[in-house]
Amino acid sequence: MMRRYSSPAARQRHQRRVALIVAVSMLAAVALPAFGMLFL
Repeated sequence: MMRRYSSPAARQRHQRRVALIVAVSMLAAVALPAFGMLFL
């Protein structure tokens, strides 16, 4: 799934957004079981 960007800045911004989404999803995957253990 390779997409062509008109400028390197657009590609860099896209990579940063993808990295942020991955970090948030990993954080949620870690936090949800922790909250479950705390509240149950």
